[in-house]
Amino acid sequence: MRPFRASRGSFTTDASPSVSLERGGYRMRAPRLPVSPLDYGNSSDGQRMSAKPRTPTANKLNQSLVVLLATLTVASITCFTLAYYLFTSRWELISWKEPLAQANGPTQVFAPRRYDSSNHDNRLFLAYLPHSGVHNQRIALENALVLARLLNRTLLIPPIRFGTKPVRYLPFDTLSRSVELSTSEGLVHCAAIPSFLSLPLECLDSFDSRLLPWTELFDFSDFENGREIIFLDTLTPSSNTDIPVMDSSTTLQIRDELPYQYRFVDDEHVNVLPSGKYSEHLPISRLRQVHHKFLQVGTLFGTSRLLLGGEGTAMLNRVRRNMVVRHSTVDVIAKKIVAQLPHRYIGLHLRLGDGSFAERRTTIVRNSWRDLLHRLGLTSVEIQQIERTSGGTDRPPGSSIPTTERSLSRLVGQRPKCDGYRFKSKSHGLPHAIFVSTDLKHPRTDPLFAPFRHTFPCLYFLFDFQEELKPLHQTRSPVDGLSLFEHLVPFVEALVAAHSDLFVGTHGSTFSNYIERTLRPAYPRELQSSNQTHL
Repeated sequence: MRPFRASRGSFTTDASPSVSLERGGYRMRAPRLPVSPLDYGNSSDGQRMSAKPRTPTANKLNQSLVVLLATLTVASITCFTLAYYLFTSRWELISWKEPLAQANGPTQVFAPRRYDSSNHDNRLFLAYLPHSGVHNQRIALENALVLARLLNRTLLIPPIRFGTKPVRYLPFDTLSRSVELSTSEGLVHCAAIPSFLSLPLECLDSFDSRLLPWTELFDFSDFENGREIIFLDTLTPSSNTDIPVMDSSTTLQIRDELPYQYRFVDDEHVNVLPSGKYSEHLPISRLRQVHHKFLQVGTLFGTSRLLLGGEGTAMLNRVRRNMVVRHSTVDVIAKKIVAQLPHRYIGLHLRLGDGSFAERRTTIVRNSWRDLLHRLGLTSVEIQQIERTSGGTDRPPGSSIPTTERSLSRLVGQRPKCDGYRFKSKSHGLPHAIFVSTDLKHPRTDPLFAPFRHTFPCLYFLFDFQEELKPLHQTRSPVDGLSLFEHLVPFVEALVAAHSDLFVGTHGSTFSNYIERTLRPAYPRELQSSNQTHL
């Protein structure tokens, strides 16, 4: 009889025991079972059964997940703790020494005090709302100084607001709110934050504007400080501690809805009907009868805002003559640049970069160019000949404009030296040096400036004098500690242009008007043309 042997095919779970005959013998078949690591050493064929590899159990998988989650949790907590430490200690850098103020430290504050009526102060005050660019603010201040004297009131003067985003004119209530929100009061610490640190939320917009006291740029010695004028630290008088509290019972507001709504007239013009751009006349004699502590008006911008008689006009002209920039650093830099220029040169201002000036830029350049040639003595025929020859495009090197010895002999001035380190040129074109003040970004290559490059090869721009401008980078506002470089650069240009023998400006520009009517009379030169006009 054969010994019992389990076949490989019998290891299944769905088989049932059975007996089969095989060549007269029999064999018992057991049900198929899962393969297990059994050793059938007694089998006749001597083969050893091997087991399949084991798979990881669920417990081991769970253990791995727990370890992974624990590691991630520890790493997250560590990163958060480190970030929180860096955030809370961001002001404690060794390299940042003696800041203007600590952003997260104690700050001394002053609560506005109430006006002490026991001092029997009988002063009456005049306030106004500043807006737009610096020269618009200057014109408004000139009008305010005269109006305050005529009304016998003390003028409250807000600081100059420089900014990349000027506060444009708005109706009274809206403008008052906009001026109040545009100040950077209480943000002195923003200027001391290094550039490699992130700015706090309150400092994100603090660099869009600068505040500067008017006394930093102009001389007010003709006015009695404290009695005729009071300089405010902010754009609004409400936080000033040297004046009474402004409220509805002490303040009379003249609310305007249009930029040229009110014009202030004296007794000589009280019967003159409104005309031109002003829609209403306010008699100054009527405003003298106002007994409110404060008289607050809206905009005072406009060179014709005041319609005055002989005495008032003389007062206004005197105020305007005194508005000559008196900044020590600006004065020194301007004198150094003038010394670098040829002895006789022309001043040119072209405002082309914003508003209606940008829309008329081609016309402004062409008209300024023609006006300059006329004032240099060229006839209309000669100007047309130059214009036809140049064709509005840059001439190749070595070419010159057609002109005659007769016309050249009539030109004011001598041929300047333009072979210095700043500009190299042969003697082509008209023999005059021009100092150009413009808001074009690249005037040396801008096609818009081609008419001047064709005709006047000796051109100077402020960026040609980087060495002289270095001290201006150190200037900062005493109010908020922010840099004043880009805002004082135009004043340097204005002084250099004012020292020229001949000046051509841009029609409608308050900057050109300031150079022509205020600065040039303050810096007379024996060779200046006697019939100066500006375009």
